[in-house]
Amino acid sequence: MTPGEKRMAEVIKMLIEKGGYSRNGETQSETVRFITMNSYPCPGCEATFRGRERYERKIGNGIYRATVGKITTNLYKFEKHQATDLIGFKTKTFTLSDLRYYLAQVKFNEKVDRARAAAKKRTGG
Repeated sequence: MTPGEKRMAEVIKMLIEKGGYSRNGETQSETVRFITMNSYPCPGCEATFRGRERYERKIGNGIYRATVGKITTNLYKFEKHQATDLIGFKTKTFTLSDLRYYLAQVKFNEKVDRARAAAKKRTGG
Protein backbone atom coordinates (compact mmCIF):
# COMPACT_ATOMS: atom_id res chain seq x y z
CA MET A 1 0.00 0.00 0.00
CA THR A 2 1.41 3.37 -1.04
CA PRO A 3 1.49 6.32 1.41
CA GLY A 4 -1.34 7.97 -0.59
CA GLU A 5 -3.52 4.85 -0.36
CA LYS A 6 -2.77 4.54 3.35
CA ARG A 7 -3.81 8.15 3.93
CA MET A 8 -7.00 7.60 1.90
CA ALA A 9 -7.87 4.64 4.13
CA GLU A 10 -7.35 6.80 7.24
CA VAL A 11 -9.63 9.55 5.88
CA ILE A 12 -12.30 7.01 4.90
CA LYS A 13 -12.18 5.47 8.38
CA MET A 14 -12.56 8.97 9.89
CA LEU A 15 -15.57 9.77 7.67
CA ILE A 16 -17.32 6.53 8.63
CA GLU A 17 -16.48 6.35 12.34
CA LYS A 18 -16.43 10.02 13.33
CA GLY A 19 -18.53 11.66 10.61
CA GLY A 20 -21.40 9.17 10.34
CA TYR A 21 -20.96 8.67 6.58
CA SER A 22 -21.69 5.38 4.82
CA ARG A 23 -20.41 4.03 1.49
CA ASN A 24 -22.45 5.06 -1.52
CA GLY A 25 -20.68 3.67 -4.59
CA GLU A 26 -18.13 5.60 -6.57
CA THR A 27 -17.97 8.43 -9.06
CA GLN A 28 -17.86 7.76 -12.79
CA SER A 29 -14.64 6.58 -14.33
CA GLU A 30 -13.46 8.53 -17.35
CA THR A 31 -11.50 7.53 -20.42
CA VAL A 32 -9.62 10.27 -22.24
CA ARG A 33 -7.44 10.36 -25.32
CA PHE A 34 -4.46 12.67 -25.51
CA ILE A 35 -1.80 13.63 -28.01
CA THR A 36 1.76 12.39 -27.67
CA MET A 37 4.82 13.61 -29.53
CA ASN A 38 4.77 10.48 -31.75
CA SER A 39 1.04 10.71 -32.56
CA TYR A 40 0.78 14.45 -33.30
CA PRO A 41 -1.66 15.78 -34.63
CA CYS A 42 -3.90 12.79 -33.82
CA PRO A 43 -4.74 11.62 -30.30
CA GLY A 44 -2.43 8.72 -29.65
CA CYS A 45 -2.82 7.46 -26.10
CA GLU A 46 -5.79 6.57 -24.00
CA ALA A 47 -5.96 6.71 -20.23
CA THR A 48 -8.75 5.65 -17.89
CA PHE A 49 -9.21 7.48 -14.62
CA ARG A 50 -10.90 5.30 -12.04
CA GLY A 51 -13.86 6.73 -10.12
CA ARG A 52 -13.37 7.92 -6.55
CA GLU A 53 -15.05 6.23 -3.63
CA ARG A 54 -18.17 8.11 -2.54
CA TYR A 55 -19.72 8.35 0.93
CA GLU A 56 -23.05 9.83 2.00
CA ARG A 57 -24.75 11.18 5.10
CA LYS A 58 -28.19 12.67 5.65
CA ILE A 59 -28.43 15.76 7.83
CA GLY A 60 -31.87 17.30 8.25
CA ASN A 61 -33.45 17.40 4.79
CA GLY A 62 -30.09 17.46 3.02
CA ILE A 63 -27.93 14.75 1.54
CA TYR A 64 -24.22 15.35 2.04
CA ARG A 65 -21.55 13.45 0.19
CA ALA A 66 -17.81 13.02 0.34
CA THR A 67 -15.39 11.71 -2.26
CA VAL A 68 -11.91 10.61 -1.29
CA GLY A 69 -8.94 10.50 -3.64
CA LYS A 70 -5.18 10.27 -3.19
CA ILE A 71 -4.77 14.03 -3.58
CA THR A 72 -8.10 15.64 -2.64
CA THR A 73 -11.08 14.94 -0.41
CA ASN A 74 -14.27 16.77 -1.39
CA LEU A 75 -17.26 17.41 0.87
CA TYR A 76 -20.46 18.72 -0.71
CA LYS A 77 -24.24 18.94 -0.56
CA PHE A 78 -26.12 16.91 -3.15
CA GLU A 79 -29.43 18.36 -4.29
CA LYS A 80 -31.43 18.11 -7.49
CA HIS A 81 -28.86 15.66 -8.92
CA GLN A 82 -26.10 18.23 -8.56
CA ALA A 83 -23.21 18.95 -6.21
CA THR A 84 -23.44 22.31 -4.44
CA ASP A 85 -21.40 24.01 -1.73
CA LEU A 86 -18.31 21.97 -2.57
CA ILE A 87 -15.32 22.28 -0.26
CA GLY A 88 -12.05 20.60 -1.19
CA PHE A 89 -9.31 19.54 1.20
CA LYS A 90 -5.89 18.03 0.61
CA THR A 91 -6.20 14.39 1.62
CA LYS A 92 -2.68 14.49 3.04
CA THR A 93 -3.58 17.20 5.58
CA PHE A 94 -7.32 16.52 6.17
CA THR A 95 -7.99 16.29 9.91
CA LEU A 96 -10.82 15.46 12.28
CA SER A 97 -11.16 19.16 13.13
CA ASP A 98 -11.71 19.93 9.41
CA LEU A 99 -14.50 17.36 9.36
CA ARG A 100 -16.06 18.65 12.60
CA TYR A 101 -15.94 22.24 11.36
CA TYR A 102 -17.62 21.26 8.08
CA LEU A 103 -20.38 19.27 9.85
CA ALA A 104 -21.04 22.12 12.31
CA GLN A 105 -21.32 24.55 9.40
CA VAL A 106 -23.73 22.18 7.60
CA LYS A 107 -25.97 21.81 10.66
CA PHE A 108 -26.05 25.60 11.12
CA ASN A 109 -26.98 26.13 7.44
CA GLU A 110 -29.77 23.53 7.74
CA LYS A 111 -31.23 25.42 10.75
CA VAL A 112 -31.09 28.72 8.87
CA ASP A 113 -32.82 27.15 5.84
CA ARG A 114 -35.60 25.73 8.06
CA ALA A 115 -36.08 29.11 9.78
CA ARG A 116 -36.28 30.90 6.40
CA ALA A 117 -38.81 28.37 5.09
CA ALA A 118 -40.95 28.77 8.22
CA ALA A 119 -40.84 32.57 7.99
CA LYS A 120 -41.75 32.44 4.31
CA LYS A 121 -44.67 30.14 5.10
CA ARG A 122 -45.92 32.45 7.90
CA THR A 123 -45.80 35.56 5.74
CA GLY A 124 -47.20 33.84 2.68
CA GLY A 125 -44.22 34.95 0.59
